[in-house]
Amino acid sequence: MFRLCILAITLLVASIAFAIPVSAAQTTTTIATVPVSNHGSGTITTAARSVPINFDSAEVDINCTTGNQAAPFTGFTHSFSDPSEQITFGIEWSWDGGSTFPASTQGTQSGNINGIWGINRQGNPVMTPVVVLGIPYDSNLGGAPGTYRAYMTVVSGPITFGLTVLETTG
Repeated sequence: MFRLCILAITLLVASIAFAIPVSAAQTTTTIATVPVSNHGSGTITTAARSVPINFDSAEVDINCTTGNQAAPFTGFTHSFSDPSEQITFGIEWSWDGGSTFPASTQGTQSGNINGIWGINRQGNPVMTPVVVLGIPYDSNLGGAPGTYRAYMTVVSGPITFGLTVLETTG
């Protein structure tokens, strides 16, 4: 009887383990790029796009250094090295198919003389400022938005940089 109970418990635990749903693998896709060029003060937006099924987050990377700590701004005419320079970058959200964008999620980066914006978990310098943004929810506007677009605003430009916009689903 004791062995039968152990067998029944083992089978129950095994069946529960197989019944636990496993989330699908996440997929990250580049959805827009803005080539490296000189950007004066002002705002630039990418084309609007529909929020995909299983949307997890959008990421905006500022491509503004060589990635080389010894010479981070070589080749960048107007380097992003002055702390008074700022780039606010983020995502604007639309609930009406892209006619209006009443909400945004964003991050702001200031220039850095060393071209380093923090340290990653492995202890390496982060030489590409990044913001990762999840989807907002607003019950007054109908819940989750259906359309979004990336944007960036430059203060105290010109600054030489490019953008990469990534989308993660899953």
